[in-house]
Amino acid sequence: MTTPRRKVVLYGNRQMATFAQAVLTHDSPYEVVAFTVDDALITETTLLGLPVVPFENVERLYPPEDHSAHIAVGFRRVNGVRAGKLHQAALDGSSARPLTVEGEGFELAPMPSPDGKWLTYVATKTRREEVCLRRLDGSGASWQLSSRGAGGVRWGRDTGEVFLVTGEILCRVPLVASGGTLTPGQPEELFEVPPSPTEATFRDYDYDRRTDRFLFTRSPRGTGERREIALSLGWAGRLKEKVKKGADRR
Repeated sequence: MTTPRRKVVLYGNRQMATFAQAVLTHDSPYEVVAFTVDDALITETTLLGLPVVPFENVERLYPPEDHSAHIAVGFRRVNGVRAGKLHQAALDGSSARPLTVEGEGFELAPMPSPDGKWLTYVATKTRREEVCLRRLDGSGASWQLSSRGAGGVRWGRDTGEVFLVTGEILCRVPLVASGGTLTPGQPEELFEVPPSPTEATFRDYDYDRRTDRFLFTRSPRGTGERREIALSLGWAGRLKEKVKKGADRR
């Protein structure tokens, strides 16, 4: 006689939550039935085919007398995660200086621009991780480049574009230089990316400015498969063709 599996709701909607779902599904007596996070942190209503519900409603939707709960806490940045701020250190070993901080939360994953004048980074001042842009010297204001939660930011061939990942979609954000400043445009969706074994804040991919190519790794499917590398070639040409077809339909 098979013992019924105990139903469990996972708190989280990022990498550690998906890892916990895999472990509980294959190596425990529990059945994961849903994910939950604070309503303000929900970016997608489903994850791995399961619903993502507001934490404010989880007790009503999944009564505790019939469901267990599991909080998936990452093993990195557990302590002091909300105190993380960006600093700039000189190569001569002098003291690091903090960059200007805007709002609450933490800042991480900095990426300087190819010309060394600008900095992209991930901040949680909106209560979820978003990609932002500011001057590398810390002066002036900052610009938020994403609005639905994003990470994995990379600079393009110059300061005219930035790539980021929102959900599982790689996007391009054009940047227009004018009067010593950069004005961000609307994000353009490029293509779906493989699931990343690295935290969504950083992402496990790279962009080759010289050959205009993206390099992605893909996690193995099961223990019998080897780790693979996915290479995207000529994405700019495909994007132009996609835009042209869209214009022709109008």
